[in-house]
Amino acid sequence: RERATGVRYQQIVSGASTTAYWLSNFCYDGMFYLVPVLGVLGTLNFFEMHQLTDGEFGNAVICVLMLFGPAVMGFSYLLSFFCSDHARAANFTLALLGLGGVIFATIMFTLWLINYDPTYAYPNACETPTTGFPHGKCRSDDIRTTERIVT
Repeated sequence: RERATGVRYQQIVSGASTTAYWLSNFCYDGMFYLVPVLGVLGTLNFFEMHQLTDGEFGNAVICVLMLFGPAVMGFSYLLSFFCSDHARAANFTLALLGLGGVIFATIMFTLWLINYDPTYAYPNACETPTTGFPHGKCRSDDIRTTERIVT
């Protein structure tokens, strides 16, 4: 849209750098992305889905949500350079992300349908001692992890 209105050129003529212009756009888009992130986390807490919000898995969900926003914003910025019209760029981005979501959902449904479990391939992997885990556990206790970090 800035190509149609010339906002970026106005900012540059006013003395703003190109980096400052794009960084401010990125921050502005990031503030709008916080609303869905907080909505997702609020909904998970409202429906008491503690397995998705607590512990290591909760940290992973928050990490994915926080990394998805900048990734999609950067992806949209890059795609906008290939389209002459801002509406076409937005529709193309939404269609591409929607198609990716459908493909991912289909793969997950298929794996669920065939009852896929990655631990079937290596059933004793967590019980076999290795150099990193001499006690044969896939995850060591906090004390052992702390000892490993300190030494």
